[in-house]
Amino acid sequence: ADFGATDTSSVVFSLSNNNDVFTIDQNGGVRFAGGAPAFDADGTNDYTVTINATDAGGLNSTKDITVSVTDDVDPLIQAPVLVTEVDGNGATTFEGAVFQVAEDHTLATAIHQFSAVDENAVTYTIVASGDDDSADFSITGGGELTFANAVKVYDGTDGASNAYTFTIRASDDAGNSSDLDVRIEMLDAIAPLITGVMTAELDADGNAVVVDGVTQQVLETEFTVAEGFGGVVAEFGATDTSSVVWDLKGGTEASQFLISSEGELKFISPMAYVTPTSTDDGNGV
Repeated sequence: ADFGATDTSSVVFSLSNNNDVFTIDQNGGVRFAGGAPAFDADGTNDYTVTINATDAGGLNSTKDITVSVTDDVDPLIQAPVLVTEVDGNGATTFEGAVFQVAEDHTLATAIHQFSAVDENAVTYTIVASGDDDSADFSITGGGELTFANAVKVYDGTDGASNAYTFTIRASDDAGNSSDLDVRIEMLDAIAPLITGVMTAELDADGNAVVVDGVTQQVLETEFTVAEGFGGVVAEFGATDTSSVVWDLKGGTEASQFLISSEGELKFISPMAYVTPTSTDDGNGV
């Protein structure tokens, strides 16, 4: 603030208290000595100082003033890593936080707990937009980011991005706010489930396992074919969100089989029946 004085002689300005916080020049300009202090949400933000005006004859008058500091700084959202992406022309296409999340992530588990640097309490929201994926995510007032209704599934289809973008906002009690763009990248984390012909599950005595009146089913793993058979022994499928590659792993006779890219199991060469000579008749592979 700038002050003046009416007098018939020259006037000298000074401060009689808080002169470590304020300065005053001889034109009556009062300023903070090192710039305005930071707003303190838990302390005092009012600063009082006494201005003295003394004339050439030593006569003096004083004036107490109070300066209030307000919160005028936006919260600074913290992120583990900030990513900046540009196109071929150097224009920024994305700038924000990126989180990679496995598709077996549980709905109740937070994707990330955000925090922000601010002198006031901060509340978090998601900035809703019809042009982004904000409806698929939720954030608590305390900054805990989760999926809104269901964990996104990894999509292995060619060309699928598996990326979801939206914006979060941190607002303090004074109405200051800042935004951060967020991108969630889903990762393939669930192994394919092999499917095929189902058969009744048997207990140790060879009886069907029945639960609540329902015979339990398991994947058929034993097959019988005539000697010299050269067709498909068994055909398997798999449930997965991406393409599946088939191969054979383990088994003492694995070298006698092949499996196609469609899951069809065959003998490499037709097998002849072997006359049993012991408990191991040589016809099981």
